Amino acid sequence: MPTPASTARTSTTQTSTPASTASTVRIRLACVLSLLLFALLSSGSAFAVAPAVAATPSPQSQTPAPLSGEMGVLLRPRLDLTTDHAEWRMQMVRPRMRGKVGKASWFVQTELAGTANVLLDARLRFPLGESVTLTVGRFITPFSRAFLTPVPKLAFPDFASPVGEFRVSRQLGAMLTAKLWGERVRLLGGVFSIDPLAKKLFRPVFMGRATVSLGAGMPADMAPYLAGPSQTGALLGVSAYTRIGERTPIDANAASLVGAEPGDVTIGVDLSVRHGSLACVMEGFARIRTHAEVRRKAATYAQCQASPQGSDWEGGLRATLPDISEPGGVVAEALVTRYMRRQDLKVQLRYRLASGLAGNADPTHQLTLQLQLHTWLTVAGN
Repeated sequence: MPTPASTARTSTTQTSTPASTASTVRIRLACVLSLLLFALLSSGSAFAVAPAVAATPSPQSQTPAPLSGEMGVLLRPRLDLTTDHAEWRMQMVRPRMRGKVGKASWFVQTELAGTANVLLDARLRFPLGESVTLTVGRFITPFSRAFLTPVPKLAFPDFASPVGEFRVSRQLGAMLTAKLWGERVRLLGGVFSIDPLAKKLFRPVFMGRATVSLGAGMPADMAPYLAGPSQTGALLGVSAYTRIGERTPIDANAASLVGAEPGDVTIGVDLSVRHGSLACVMEGFARIRTHAEVRRKAATYAQCQASPQGSDWEGGLRATLPDISEPGGVVAEALVTRYMRRQDLKVQLRYRLASGLAGNADPTHQLTLQLQLHTWLTVAGN
């Protein structure tokens, strides 16, 4: 008689081929969709996105519509090449919808790339006054300048590794946002929990972030081309969070400081500077743990991008220290971006050099070619 384990293995083997076929079909459908959308954008059809710069609306048009909505898609096919490996994949296939109901706004986004469809965002945002807003649902947590930047507006194809290691990803929760002194100061604070869809324990996260804008207003875009030339300005941000709750005996990676466990305190500091068509961002992170041999870990990165005025090209450089206690481990990246149809379509070529990481003395080289298509279409409004 077969054992349950052998039966499970047999079942897994029998279903692997259909899953693989489904994944292949999904990739092909995504490619066809991207080509169709690109054709629509290129032909200037009635579905094309309106120009980014429009005439100043009248006071009547600024009144929130009772009901309005848009639907869109974000596609990212990419090719990664190393000295001994090549991989083509659809990194992102993200249908999205957003709209307004009275003064409240909503946003829903899913991820279709990969083997499982994932609900990324489902949030509602309510104004509680002229300068205070309440956000509820599942959404991006207020930690890290890069993580809070909309993905289509990020300069580099991926986050720097410290952002992914120290942040708390999208969570269910509630957050208050306050804007003070003409929006020069922003305060964000919220309570988030482990997503119950992941079947984890309920151990809430308390998180806060404060930013101060110096000089000219600082746009949310990480890419100078999207924001356009600007006066000199800077944005200083400080973020922190901690998780409360009972620790389990087998908390993941408790000794390596990868992932925040109850009792940990994680802090982030970021500085963004803009001058003309040059933009630079630096972020540093630290985690303090009181119940493990490794009590502290810190990492940082810095990046700069520049776009000549009147040009559709942009260049960028980034350097990352994944662990400050190991200064020999460095990741260096160089990026060239070509924009088409403003921010709807862009092609990126990145070179990445990693040296001295994980005890590996041999440097690794990677070349990434990525296409990004992002558009919105109005589907309702009155």
